Amino acid sequence: HRPFTSLTMTSAASGEIRLMSVSEVQGIENISPKGQLDFGSGNLVVVYGHNGSGKSGYTRILKRASGKPRSAPLKTNVFEDDPPNRQFK
Repeated sequence: HRPFTSLTMTSAASGEIRLMSVSEVQGIENISPKGQLDFGSGNLVVVYGHNGSGKSGYTRILKRASGKPRSAPLKTNVFEDDPPNRQFK
């Protein structure tokens, strides 16, 4: 058994920034959410869904938002016309 003390620290105590949700996704891949993707306040989140439901698209958004070096560029839906806006909050 390993304690993983860094997972039990609160965000305020560790000086970390915590992403709580992703919402208002427009023009990125085939993602058309009905609401926001909420990560809650815990230290572990599992995102699951059917094939083609947007799990990989959200992963690419999270990599870009976190500043990962060499993260893949966010693309539009290749089966539709280019959207006027491309955004997420």
